[in-house]
Amino acid sequence: MGQLLERRSRDREALDFYYGVLTQVPRHVEALGRRAILLATTDSAQRNLDEASRLAEEAVVVSGRQDARALHALGVVQAEQGFFPAAQKSANEAKSLVRKDGESDLEETIEHALSRYSAGQPYRKR
Repeated sequence: MGQLLERRSRDREALDFYYGVLTQVPRHVEALGRRAILLATTDSAQRNLDEASRLAEEAVVVSGRQDARALHALGVVQAEQGFFPAAQKSANEAKSLVRKDGESDLEETIEHALSRYSAGQPYRKR
């Protein structure tokens, strides 16, 4: 549901949806990561890099650094903070996990993010 809201550019509703998930399941890795990305990249008053960073780091810890989406979220937040070498490291780590799992859509997303980070730019959805 959250990703459907995101695809429809209804970021505030998606943020609320992920918040609801996290009130029920506080360590839900996907909700932590998706909410982190939205908080970091939204153009609205909802933007909150400190909270985004906390959530992304929590997603990575909860997953034991074994979830490509959590590492991608961390990279997105790091890039928004201007930490491009760290973002590249997180994205490369995510990319190696994705290759094991064969998720080509996520691999394309991470490749797009990496090209942005190496150019000193934050991630933006295509």
